Amino acid sequence: MYKCDLKFRGHKVTTEDIPKLSCYSGSIVLNLSESPALLSKLRPEGLSVDNPLRISMESASEYLLAYVHEIAKEDPEKARMLSQTIYLPYVRKLEGKSSYIVEKKLLGDIVRERAAKLGREARKGIKGLVEEAP
Repeated sequence: MYKCDLKFRGHKVTTEDIPKLSCYSGSIVLNLSESPALLSKLRPEGLSVDNPLRISMESASEYLLAYVHEIAKEDPEKARMLSQTIYLPYVRKLEGKSSYIVEKKLLGDIVRERAAKLGREARKGIKGLVEEAP
């Protein structure tokens, strides 16, 4: 695992710790199994809450999604290759709980899931407009 210089014993996590937590999340993502894991089980030693790790994972993932999106404008083949090879930590909240789970997902799978969700939401909105028309 890549060395990320994490030390959380006895001090509150600050915004300056987020890059170190992003480093940590990047170093563990390849070792995640394909099945979801509780975020709390992945916390580094000395970290007592999930939110800083969740925020750092989501931030790193959003950065890569945006970066590859911009690459796709200039070089679609390069973006396709990256989206088929880069794994991201995909964090989501358990329904009805305050816990989060993390899954290892290909960047391209996340893009497809988001596009499908957007399509479903757009379809609901259009259906509502049609039904409301006089």
